[in-house]
Amino acid sequence: MPTVHIRVHYASDRDREAWSRRMFYAMDPKARRRVVAEFDLDVRPKVRGVPESLTPREIAKYVFVGFNGVGPPLEAFSKAGVRPMAVGDVVEVDGVKFLQTLTGSEITP
Repeated sequence: MPTVHIRVHYASDRDREAWSRRMFYAMDPKARRRVVAEFDLDVRPKVRGVPESLTPREIAKYVFVGFNGVGPPLEAFSKAGVRPMAVGDVVEVDGVKFLQTLTGSEITP
């Protein structure tokens, strides 16, 4: 899987505010989110720390963790103008959507 298609969806500030009042326990995975970036991400073994074959979940985890400054930053996200991912945001990897939660990410419908 050398190249994957990424779409980044941001939750609205209004939704994020409402969810934060409930400690993010009642996040709506089907809430409207705006697509802010769409690009192809090259995931080859030569990229530091990325194994040769990744599942969409592993790529999403790498995106969330790496882009938030814990792991290596993703240059493609910087070039696309994507801000660090926050709780309630969604990263779509080859059509599979992952919702950022307080404890990681989960697949959304």
